[in-house]
Amino acid sequence: MTLLLLFNQPPLHEDLLNSAHQFIDQGHYGVAVVLAQTAFEVFTAQVRAQLIQKRHLTGMEAWISKATRRVVARIDFYVEVTNDPIKQDEAWRHYTNHMDRRHAVVHQGRQVSKDEAENSCRVVENMISRMKKAVEQQA
Repeated sequence: MTLLLLFNQPPLHEDLLNSAHQFIDQGHYGVAVVLAQTAFEVFTAQVRAQLIQKRHLTGMEAWISKATRRVVARIDFYVEVTNDPIKQDEAWRHYTNHMDRRHAVVHQGRQVSKDEAENSCRVVENMISRMKKAVEQQA
């Protein structure tokens, strides 16, 4: 019965994004920014695994996983496999702004506003949506 319940749970990245929104509602904006990025990192790891399977690269899975430990490397892998020019348009600029914000929160203790936290969540949600569509179109 417990296993059945686990299969009905949303993916971890969705749980993390939902938690980020809850922290915004509670006024913990910095935590929301960090959780949004954590959600994206979890999602990109899932995308990497899906693309390895779809492209029949399982023989190289260990090497690919090691080479793409960092989120930017996973995005580079995603771009290479899907041909999505995501790093060449506004989505990437918004994402790097979010990453700068997250870095400042974590490493400099910067306080962020509700608008900034909401923006971080929106940016991550947009990146996830775009990447999901590209992965679904893969053979």
